[in-house]
Amino acid sequence: MVYTKTVKVPLFKPGLLPLGYLLSCILIFSQCRVHLLPEFDSSILEQIDQTAKRVDKFYLELLELDPANIHKRSYSSCSDSYIAIQSELNSLYIKNKIRPLNKNTLSIIEITRNLWIKYKTEHKQAQTLTNGIIELNRQSMEELFYTMRIAEKVKKQ
Repeated sequence: MVYTKTVKVPLFKPGLLPLGYLLSCILIFSQCRVHLLPEFDSSILEQIDQTAKRVDKFYLELLELDPANIHKRSYSSCSDSYIAIQSELNSLYIKNKIRPLNKNTLSIIEITRNLWIKYKTEHKQAQTLTNGIIELNRQSMEELFYTMRIAEKVKKQ
């Protein structure tokens, strides 16, 4: 008859497992960070704020004009403002496009830029804007800029 004996070989020496676990926790929670968002950039937040102010001012000035005076609300009298604001939006788009891990903010800026171009084209075709359209456009842009601000401020934390 053959007798066999089972021998247990410990993988870890007693006391090393809790020590290894403790060291792993210290390393993970103190040194290593996974970046899922780009770094906060105060200059981009400032540019978002300045562009938002320009857009708001643009629409508020249009609302102050007499709707009966079609010439003052015509596209040709506003084209310089449209171009300046579109240039700012293009700049924001380019600055955010080169930032890594910035897909969501880039999408918001792209939606804002495309909507601005759509509003500009509609004004160009209609040649004038009613108070209702101006206010709707202003509110839409205000919401998009608010979203842009939040998306940038979250990166600060």
